[in-house]
Amino acid sequence: MGESKESMLERILDQASTLGASYADARYQCFDDESIVVENKELKSFSSRRLNGIGIRAVVNGAVGYASTSDMSKNRLDKLSKAPSKLPSLLKARNKSLLKPRLTRSKSNRLRRSIQAMSLLKTKSR
Repeated sequence: MGESKESMLERILDQASTLGASYADARYQCFDDESIVVENKELKSFSSRRLNGIGIRAVVNGAVGYASTSDMSKNRLDKLSKAPSKLPSLLKARNKSLLKPRLTRSKSNRLRRSIQAMSLLKTKSR
């Protein structure tokens, strides 16, 4: 059998701490869904599925990073635990441009048209 959920989460948190996270939390979520359709006392369809995944949030050098996956393989979980620690270097490399929205002329024109269209819809609905 595979690794328990608790030990997976502990391993991810330990790795985040080793990579320099001053804070980290990891969450496991599981969702079960069943659908049953019956018509005239006759079963027409039945489906069942389980969706699960893990997410990690970490603070590294004052930057908050988040990563998640539904691939529960050991290789993917190892990559997941390293992802938030890459955030500070990404921010530095991009001169923190991820935190500053850039509004180009074409985006500005699209935004202006969207706002105009929304105001037209509001006036028409009144």
